[in-house]
Amino acid sequence: MTEEEFGELLEFVRAAVRSQGRADLDELLVGSRRIDAVMPQGQLLAYLEGLRDEIALRADRTTRQMMLRLREIRTENDDPILGVTVDIMDEDVAVYGARSIDISGSPELDSVVSDLNELIAQLRESGDQ
Repeated sequence: MTEEEFGELLEFVRAAVRSQGRADLDELLVGSRRIDAVMPQGQLLAYLEGLRDEIALRADRTTRQMMLRLREIRTENDDPILGVTVDIMDEDVAVYGARSIDISGSPELDSVVSDLNELIAQLRESGDQ
């Protein structure tokens, strides 16, 4: 791939992230030090790696590890912690569309992380040619 093609792909991926209502994530990734690369290939790879890392935080595997650690902590009733729910403030319910959010992993995100790893490897190879 040419540097121009890497640049076009970066803009496509950024637009896709923003179209999913995640302009905040796009801004976080672009504003991070990770995207200091000068060439479009480096910028694209840094963006995709950051995206992968952010998705991995919500992946099922990560959540399972966190919940295993939390189960070691006992509640006041000496019960294990079985889940974590975030209660949304009244003024933010319209933004999130819910009164609470269950913070649990998603098996689908594990496969997204895997797919992103494969894509990153392929893009590295195509830039080396």
